[in-house]
Amino acid sequence: IFFADLRVVLPDDSSLEGNYGLGYRKILDHGLPLLGEAIWGAYAFYDNRSSTYGFSFQQFTLGAELLGRNWELRANAYLPENTSHVIDSFATTGVELDRTAVVVRTTLYETRERPLHGFDVEAGYGLEFGEKNTLWGHAGYFWFDNALTPEVAGPRLRLAYERKDPFSLLGSSLSLGVEYQDDQVRGAQSFGFANVRIPLGKVIQEAPPTYARAEIERRMMRPVIRDVDIVTFSQDMARTPGTEEGPSVTITDEYAVVDPETEAPVDVYFVDADGTHLNGLSVADGTQSAPMTLAEAQQASSLSDILFLVNDAGQIASGGAESPALTLQQRQQLMGIGDLGTRLISFEGLPEGPEYQLAIASTSGRPTLSQASTGDVVALAGGNRLSGLNISGGARGIVGSGIDSLGLADLNVRDYASSGLALDNSTGTLSVADSLLSATGVGSALQISRSDLSGTFTDSTLAQTGGRVIDLDGHQGALDFRGAVLEDQDGLGLRIQNGSNADLLFGRVHVAGTSSGEALSLLNNDQTTIAIDDLRIQTAGAQGLVASNGGSLRVASGDVRTVGGDALVLSETAVDLTLAEVAATGGGSALDFAGVTGQMTVTGTIASTGSTDAGVHIANSQLDLAANRLQVDSAAGTGVDIVETDGTLAFGRGSSVANSGGVGISVDGGSANLLYQGDLSHD
Repeated sequence: IFFADLRVVLPDDSSLEGNYGLGYRKILDHGLPLLGEAIWGAYAFYDNRSSTYGFSFQQFTLGAELLGRNWELRANAYLPENTSHVIDSFATTGVELDRTAVVVRTTLYETRERPLHGFDVEAGYGLEFGEKNTLWGHAGYFWFDNALTPEVAGPRLRLAYERKDPFSLLGSSLSLGVEYQDDQVRGAQSFGFANVRIPLGKVIQEAPPTYARAEIERRMMRPVIRDVDIVTFSQDMARTPGTEEGPSVTITDEYAVVDPETEAPVDVYFVDADGTHLNGLSVADGTQSAPMTLAEAQQASSLSDILFLVNDAGQIASGGAESPALTLQQRQQLMGIGDLGTRLISFEGLPEGPEYQLAIASTSGRPTLSQASTGDVVALAGGNRLSGLNISGGARGIVGSGIDSLGLADLNVRDYASSGLALDNSTGTLSVADSLLSATGVGSALQISRSDLSGTFTDSTLAQTGGRVIDLDGHQGALDFRGAVLEDQDGLGLRIQNGSNADLLFGRVHVAGTSSGEALSLLNNDQTTIAIDDLRIQTAGAQGLVASNGGSLRVASGDVRTVGGDALVLSETAVDLTLAEVAATGGGSALDFAGVTGQMTVTGTIASTGSTDAGVHIANSQLDLAANRLQVDSAAGTGVDIVETDGTLAFGRGSSVANSGGVGISVDGGSANLLYQGDLSHD
């Protein structure tokens, strides 16, 4: 017989399917050996499906079958159209690494629904109970796949009870059953079914020659068994991108990040202590998985590149007695991961926003770059930036001559012999943030000479034990240290000399120790403004604050205490000073002023004990001085010596001048107004 098989299926997921088939069946004249009478058949279907996402799919199904009285074999092949439909998509643009190259990449993430081609096979056997009852069991296997999807394959089992001619309806049938299948994508599935078949045409009631013949003819009407579905696979945006289950990843646009200053492409080279080797040979390529040695990275890198140090093999050490451990090129950056495990890198010339920052993650911790000998650690070129690492040892931690700007952030520079940061003959901007420069010895945390640099220090500490915190010589430009803590233990504090048109702002400046010299030395700073928010000097053997031709000096608060040295020695300097206390004992003067202009307020006491000269000496000055109390005791010379000075000098109640070797209070020339409220005694 030739037959048509037309089906419309309405699954519970709101999709719509249609199966439209033609087939042919024939009873074999002589049956099959050992199996008896049988039917062979073949069929072809056109299928369409409207999926839950609203997409339409089509396929052809081809099948063949062998049907016996109580057994059956079949195979089906499913051939869908080669198409797919987009379920969802979005694009991102961001900075990424392509091996070592920094690129801006636009990436499309897209999920699609795709039809799967495949086949299924099945064998069944029916166990008869009387003439009208049969228990059918089927076992089969299905396989569906697409080159871009996971494989959907597994077993299928079906058990069904079939009743012929139920309810005395000749030619009808009733089937009740369960089906089970399992695959790695959809998992285990099971369901029950009930089928009722009622013929609509005239039933031939003439008895066949045998019961077996009757059954085989009845089997000619058995429905084609096949998967009525068009099997599809839908990617999930929540799954891992780039996998078969997750969204596809397509690069739709990409361009190299270029430094606008040098017009050079930017590369990132990862560096560790020992590089990457295989069988004794270097296989380092500078990627994060195959870092280079420092020497390899210096040879491979060029202008504007980034050297990213990795702390996975101990300290990174190099250099020699006369050579730095690392010499940077123009606008190169030296970086480490810091303490947070992630570093975000921004690039000039790109738009602002987190998507235009390169994120590098590492669990190796903050790296350390050290000098193996007595040379410097890092030599600068110009436009360099350093961040996220430790710099240790060497004569100088960071050194630059003739550079044109520098940025430091999240750095620890320690244990240098001469200078933590040394800059000479340099211009442009200087930015220091979240950093520490600290060592013990006669060196300086910061040394700048003959330079015109402007910039800020924020959330940083400059500390030196035994030397100077800051040594500026011949500096121009505006530097703001108010965001930095400056501390000197057993040292000489700050020396600023030979400046011109500089503007220097300091926040907290603390100097303590026993060194000889000057805790704060300001010499020959023409038209330079120096402002200190909080000045605290406590020294033994050193002078406190010494300023000569010092431009303009402002101190907003603090105190100066010295043992064995003068507290304040100022000449040819314009001042605006507010201090809580000024004290000198053991041989020094509290004040030694010459050619000072401006005003000074001491909210506590000006004290001098045992001075080898005058306790307070003010000469050739235009000064308004107000002190809550003055105490001068045992000065070898005049207690208070005022010479050719104008202005108002006021010392409050409780003041005393006693045991002076010369005159207690001497006023010689000038037109100063002296207001003294206290005791004056002479032994």
